[in-house]
Parts: sequence; C-alpha cells; structure tokens
Amino acid sequence: MNRWRHCTSDGSHIVIEIDDWGPNSERCVVPGVTWIGSSSDIDGAWYTGRIC
Repeated sequence: MNRWRHCTSDGSHIVIEIDDWGPNSERCVVPGVTWIGSSSDIDGAWYTGRIC
C-alpha cells in the first residue's frame, strides 16, 4: 500500500493512521488519492474516525 483513496462527495478531510514500521503516524488527507509512502515502508493504514 502506498496510496490512500478518500472517496467522498462532501469534500471532507479525514485523519488516517499509518503503520510505518516505527511509531505509527497520522496524516490529514483530502478527497482523492494521497501518496502515503513506499510500499516497503508502509504495513497498513486506516481511517481513525476523525476529521481534520
């Protein structure tokens, strides 16, 4: 996984948590596709349930 696709029609920005082989990081993503890192650096990502 190296991209996050946030599909929405309301323009919301959401917070995702990224498991990147160290302490997890969070990122605010906008609608569309966001590059979150190299596949070798990312073990997973998920929506935290928060907006930003």
